[in-house]
Amino acid sequence: MDIRCGEGLNNQQLKYLVAFKAEILPMQLKIGDWLRKYVDNALTGSETTTMSYPPPIAKTIGFELVEIGPACATLKMQTDPAIHGNPMGTVHGGVLCDLADAAMGQPMGQPLPRTNHSQV
Repeated sequence: MDIRCGEGLNNQQLKYLVAFKAEILPMQLKIGDWLRKYVDNALTGSETTTMSYPPPIAKTIGFELVEIGPACATLKMQTDPAIHGNPMGTVHGGVLCDLADAAMGQPMGQPLPRTNHSQV
């Protein structure tokens, strides 16, 4: 009997094997699928992906992903001039660039919608 491929197992044994694998082995998801589950609070803890989320910069300056879709992402951040400010009292441009960079990078794992023309 080859347990690795399930040959020779009856239905009850196969159900147990599948449940055991789902419980023990992490499920590798595409980045976009993982992020959608993250936003929807639907991660069970057994899913993994190839990236670490939230990224360290999100923790450092305090932004979070609140929505993700085809070729778009929405991030949320509460700014504080005492933390995120520049000498003029407004939000520092570097913070805005980090936020824009993250917003552009999140949809990278999302498939583009099918159209009849090239997407650039």
